[in-house]
Parts: sequence; C-alpha cells; structure tokens
Amino acid sequence: MDRTLFFHGITLNGNRFTIAGKVDTLFECKKGFYSIIKLGASLCSKNDVFIKKLGRIKAEGRLKSASNKGTENYFVGNKINIFIEECSKFNNATNRQFKLMFNL
Repeated sequence: MDRTLFFHGITLNGNRFTIAGKVDTLFECKKGFYSIIKLGASLCSKNDVFIKKLGRIKAEGRLKSASNKGTENYFVGNKINIFIEECSKFNNATNRQFKLMFNL
C-alpha cells in the first residue's frame, strides 16, 4: 500500500495549508504511469498558529473520511513529482477557492 504524501503551502491570502494525498497507479506505459491522485486538505486561519503536525493529522483524516470527494485525475509520471506539481497549483488559489475545491 502506498504511503500518504504531504504538502505545505500558502494561499494568495496568506493562509497556510496542508494537503495529504495518495497517488494510485493504474497501469504503466512507455511515458510513465497513469495514476489517480486523491487529496484531502486543511486550511489554517490567520488567527491560528500553523503547526505542520496538526495540519497533517487533519488533512489525512479528510483524505480517509467517507465524505472526502477528493480530486481524481489521470496523470503520467513519477508519483512524487505528480503530487508536488498538483499541490503547488493551490499556492495560486485564494482562501475561498481553496475551501470550495476541498469542501471545507
């Protein structure tokens, strides 16, 4: 079973976030691996102190929860690179967009 990957970033509004993700490989091809990525996230308020450990716990819980709709797409490439590329896109989101994407 694949391990959970974590990414920490900052939204355009300056709020810190943590994303937990799993990249599941469907099959291998010449270009790499076709994979599905599932994400769960936590967003820190500006009034809170950002604690990576707490963010990882919350994000991983949302990743595993039944209510998690996640983000599923098809990707080609290395699992860790896929995860980092997808998560770094959220640095360009506002708090509102981030909350809508992850149903927070």
